[in-house]
Amino acid sequence: MGFRRFKRELNFWVAELGLFDWEIKVEQVKFAKKDRGLARVSMNPQQRSALVQWNSRGKQDWNTPEELALHEVLHILLNAMVFSAVQTGGNSSAWEDAEEHAVLKRLMRVLLKTREGKRG
Repeated sequence: MGFRRFKRELNFWVAELGLFDWEIKVEQVKFAKKDRGLARVSMNPQQRSALVQWNSRGKQDWNTPEELALHEVLHILLNAMVFSAVQTGGNSSAWEDAEEHAVLKRLMRVLLKTREGKRG
């Protein structure tokens, strides 16, 4: 599984999940030898920015690039909600409710599209 395929899949999921309000960069790096993962993501939810890094010396620990790319993108998708919950001490706010519903709409769009494809 190569970096180009991973990046293509990641960009697909960013678009599919409507993360157009995030600035997402993808790069290929060599993680430290102790870091065994194939990819990681670091985020700044306040600035809506994320850096996804592909480990060029990592071992394949996922079945497909699609799974790994989707996994990293879902971290970004859910991060704003998690960050909000931590910042508010678990108390619900209008902003948190709006974030939750934005996530639900994105997931529903993808899941319903998949379901329609299986029906046809």
